[in-house]
Amino acid sequence: MGCLFGKPKKGDPNATLELLPCEKNAPKVAVRGVVTEQDDQQDGFAPKKATTEGVPGILKRAAVGYVCRKGLKPESPSQDDFCIFHTKFATLVGVFDGHGPYGHHLANYVQEILPREFLQSQHFKQNDVEKALKDAFAATQKRCLESQEERGFDCSLSGTTATMAFVRKNVVYIANVGDSTGILARKAVAGKVFTWEQLTRVHRLSDDEEKQRVEESGGEVKRLDGDLPQRLFLKNQLYPGLINSRSLGDTIGTSCGVISDADVRRIEFREKELFMLICSDGVWEFFEMQEAVDLVAPFGKAKAQEAAEALAKEAWKRWIQEEGNVVDDITVIVCWL
Repeated sequence: MGCLFGKPKKGDPNATLELLPCEKNAPKVAVRGVVTEQDDQQDGFAPKKATTEGVPGILKRAAVGYVCRKGLKPESPSQDDFCIFHTKFATLVGVFDGHGPYGHHLANYVQEILPREFLQSQHFKQNDVEKALKDAFAATQKRCLESQEERGFDCSLSGTTATMAFVRKNVVYIANVGDSTGILARKAVAGKVFTWEQLTRVHRLSDDEEKQRVEESGGEVKRLDGDLPQRLFLKNQLYPGLINSRSLGDTIGTSCGVISDADVRRIEFREKELFMLICSDGVWEFFEMQEAVDLVAPFGKAKAQEAAEALAKEAWKRWIQEEGNVVDDITVIVCWL
């Protein structure tokens, strides 16, 4: 059972061409970010441009909310991106955080290609969703490298995180590279308190296994003066300076241990009161996960969009309080299950 999820319009590079299982003529919606060019002079906290196909009102009924906001980095365009696909049968969401000179292009390209590779995989058709996710990340990395000239970006010093979740019936499948993190919030047995479970592994150099792999591959991990995170460099060089140990793109990084292999999880759930949060690190930099859950939960299913906006606004506020004149791009997806 399948349907063409948005027929492509001739000459429209942002047209969605996805196969997503659904009933014939069932209402469906797709929302995707549009690439922000370098010379687009957006103000801080400006919303990312997006394209919508299908019936937008479905997202409210499905209790899915989203926000993608530009940070406060005057020299850089918004490099976060996102995608949402929803039918009565299934939901697919993704968050992507680009870095480097062409990071905004890589994030936008990956949010277009990764869902397509996943949904058109033979493994997906055979109901092996976990294998389909793993293969989709590998195929997308290959497509990134092959498409550089055609799409006008360079992967040598640019790349993107990718966290994508597929929800069908009472199962969540989630896969990621990098540090755009997903959590699952569950209502406690008694009372209104929500607890949480982290669904994704943060692929940073603070992870001992990740650090060991890149060092064994010839990379050098160090913290620069005045900098907080550990970064990855080529031996005796001051580049690429990556924070994440896994990403899509980053061909120089791959020469010293950066990989595009996704961690994949499958989670079954029975509860009726739970939701998923997937956010770029612009949220998690100054938010504990329990704090984020406590902020979102009171809005309930009926106000998922308002909850996403409130979390993004509070994340922005905390960046200003801590950093003054620097704010990372902020992306939030709230998805009640």
